[in-house]
Amino acid sequence: MKVHFLPASPKHGQPDEHLPPSVAQALIAAGFAEACPVPRRGTNEYLQMRKEQTAHLTPNPADVNTTVQGEEWGVQDKGTSMFSQVMVVKRVGAETFYYDAPPVDAPLTIVQRFRDLTLTTADEASAIAVAAAKKQAEENKEADNKGVWASIFPKKV
Repeated sequence: MKVHFLPASPKHGQPDEHLPPSVAQALIAAGFAEACPVPRRGTNEYLQMRKEQTAHLTPNPADVNTTVQGEEWGVQDKGTSMFSQVMVVKRVGAETFYYDAPPVDAPLTIVQRFRDLTLTTADEASAIAVAAAKKQAEENKEADNKGVWASIFPKKV
């Protein structure tokens, strides 16, 4: 809010000043200043007044864009990832990219961490699949031996 200082003010004779509304209203109520009239919207004077007002504003920390300088890499574990799988995360500026496999430009440490969290060879994957299939076959065989009611209502152990 732009104010003009009156003779009763210690700042009398100084140029008009833009102040926060709460301060300006207190000075006006105390009789040290008077509010300057606001120019009509759309005029050059109005645009000049708006430039003067915004020049004195301090930025709000919440309005600052906290972007990453350069690139930032990471690997999310299956338990912490929102995709329920191991993901490679790359942040550039204010953008975040998620990859289900390490991209070509990923650092070697990220590739190694991704491999540590996932299966590294086809042999391991096939061994796990075979073990799961055997377990399922055993469960099916036990269910067949017990009958229909036993498979519907299993015994509590």
